[in-house]
Amino acid sequence: MKEVEFLCLLCLAAMAVILDIWKGKIPNLLIFAGVAAGGTFQAIYTGYMGILLFLGGVGTPLLVLGALYYFRMIGAGDIKLFCAIGGFLGAIKILTCILIAFLVGAGISVILILWRRNLWSRLAYFYAYISNYYHLKKWIPYRRDEDVDSHMHFSVPILISIILYVGGFY
Repeated sequence: MKEVEFLCLLCLAAMAVILDIWKGKIPNLLIFAGVAAGGTFQAIYTGYMGILLFLGGVGTPLLVLGALYYFRMIGAGDIKLFCAIGGFLGAIKILTCILIAFLVGAGISVILILWRRNLWSRLAYFYAYISNYYHLKKWIPYRRDEDVDSHMHFSVPILISIILYVGGFY
């Protein structure tokens, strides 16, 4: 049972990384397939209670990450990927998955900032963003499409979080 779950999660997350890096987005067809697989898995292996587990796992990322999407700090594809993964994991484990992915993402961000040597420009951008809100009292998207030195494919930390789950870390 667990082997099927692990294989589905690893395939889903690995395909998301490949497509995210190659095409720049995570296709809805992959997300739909992941959500359908998660629902099927829960229905077969846990019965009626699995439906509640599935719904909680799919809905939790929307609730937890919705504000980050609103400010364009995370992409819609990443949230949808968390939803598909949540269909397998349920509400509690998807929260752990999200937390670990953000911690891994923070580590990768530090490495990217050091590699790109753009710490001061990133801090200046963040200061200007906060200052702009303070003066205008209006929220604007944090990340602009032309701001390539801040980009990171968040599907990579999500995959690492899934690898840690499969490895028994949580």
